Amino acid sequence: MKNKIVELLPALLLAAFGGFAGTLANRKEGEHLTMKKLITELVIAVFSGLLTYYLLQEYGVSENLRTAAVALAGYSARGVLAIVNAIWLHELKRFKLWIAPAAAALAIFSAGCQELTHRSYYEPDETTIVEVNGRKYGAVQEETVKTGVPDWSDGKQLNVSGVGK
Repeated sequence: MKNKIVELLPALLLAAFGGFAGTLANRKEGEHLTMKKLITELVIAVFSGLLTYYLLQEYGVSENLRTAAVALAGYSARGVLAIVNAIWLHELKRFKLWIAPAAAALAIFSAGCQELTHRSYYEPDETTIVEVNGRKYGAVQEETVKTGVPDWSDGKQLNVSGVGK
């Protein structure tokens, strides 16, 4: 957790600085800058910057371009969030209500249809050599095959990403 925060610290600071600059640049003449407004704008800027950081990281954008985009996302945070909101709402309107239950049912039923195989081999020698998928191994020492629902206990987890490349 600490490493993740240290990794995100430059993005957080850049987005906050962009939000601070945007708040100063966009205030009306004679308008006083209150702490409440400044903190609100900084929180929105950091959220917009992190959202931009993760989206661009998922698509493999270079670090330099991602850095500039995070700073600009902090500067124009409300505009960025409005664009992302419009894109997501547009996608949600096209999303049919029957797809979510069908996808959930498919995930539940396919989880029980898995087969996990583990093999360990002896060292290959000239009498026990076996070729599997073009690779040469020694004879099978031990083989374990499990079918059905995998065991996700003991800290094992399944990661699913909703944004693809």
